[in-house]
Amino acid sequence: MRAFVFLSALLLSFKGLTAEQQYLVTQVDIQGEVVLFKTHPQKQVTQLSCVEPSLQAHWGVDLNVPGNVNIYSLVLGAFDSQTPVTITSKQACIAGVEAVKAIGVIK
Repeated sequence: MRAFVFLSALLLSFKGLTAEQQYLVTQVDIQGEVVLFKTHPQKQVTQLSCVEPSLQAHWGVDLNVPGNVNIYSLVLGAFDSQTPVTITSKQACIAGVEAVKAIGVIK
């Protein structure tokens, strides 16, 4: 039993060592059916050729994609409460910015 508790505590401590970047949402804009937002720290420059140079600092959420309204809600909640989030790229673009696949809220 002690070994189980020790291993559980060890695994939980490794979970806290992940190198996932945490962001604060600093700006949110809606352009048609696309939500554009910026973060701090500023997102790293992407290698996606479809990203407009002037929009490198933005993330995008297409509101026409099923489930993305939930991501939009998380973006607004994180912006309002200044709660840190993790962002996963879709490795594609929407309206000249890097599209978001998922957002995780950091407690």
